Amino acid sequence: MSITAFLNKFIKSVLYRMHARGVNKAFKKNKEIRALVGSNAEFKDIHKGQRCFIVGNGPSLNDEDLSLLENEYVFTVNKIANHPSYESMRSNYHFWADPAFFNLSPDNEDDMELLKRFEAIKTDKADPVCFVSQYGYDMVKRFGLDKKLNVRFFYSDLFFRDGEKKDIDFTRPVFALETVVQFCIQMAIYMGFTEIYLLGCDNTYIVGIINTILEKDVEEYSYKVDESEKRFIKKSAEQRKNGGIESSFSSCARMLHIYRELYTYCSDRNIKLVNCSSKTIIDSIPRASLSSVLSDEKK
Repeated sequence: MSITAFLNKFIKSVLYRMHARGVNKAFKKNKEIRALVGSNAEFKDIHKGQRCFIVGNGPSLNDEDLSLLENEYVFTVNKIANHPSYESMRSNYHFWADPAFFNLSPDNEDDMELLKRFEAIKTDKADPVCFVSQYGYDMVKRFGLDKKLNVRFFYSDLFFRDGEKKDIDFTRPVFALETVVQFCIQMAIYMGFTEIYLLGCDNTYIVGIINTILEKDVEEYSYKVDESEKRFIKKSAEQRKNGGIESSFSSCARMLHIYRELYTYCSDRNIKLVNCSSKTIIDSIPRASLSSVLSDEKK
């Protein structure tokens, strides 16, 4: 290893430790959030040795019969309640992670429509545990979502390094990743699942951003995107990390890289991570069809 490479590695290590100390210090200072996050201990290894399906919102989801998942353990994300087959999956766990979802104003019509999407997660047939990042705490309390939904909180600010070895602990700060599905993977690992299957993880959202900016139809979701959501997509892209559209492209590259690292992380722990999405740009995770996974169970 050259001196330059050694110094770069050393500096990155120091910065990582400094960042981790800062995150843990902030976490310890927030007693209310710390107590809420601490209650996640009940989910540790609750599904040890079992399998789960993490369902994204990509259009490939429409290639599947989602009712086949009704007796499986299912994670759903974001606005999946917009999908006509949402109830048929009988989701067990639901995740909201992007801070862009949490800055809601009662005076903004689009924001109130988004609030309805939060509430729509609970139906007569589906009442999942809803995990919300610490950034959504004030919004949840302001609109009383914790009285309408089974809301739990998680704290996500740690940096995820290449070759990461640190164990995931949802009673403490967890890794801040690039997409909500990746947060679900973290929780699935924490819950003890040894087989994790992805569905609707096309990860073509960057195409949706481009089409929104160019005022074209957005077809990168499994449900019809209305004008309110188009405005939300455009606003989120423009404001993302104060870097605008350029930052969104950088985030997309980082997202794909983290999928590769998560696959290695799972493999090192003898956890099977498979992408069952019929169409996807993720090339670092082994592929399988949903039908083959379900048929293997019957053999």
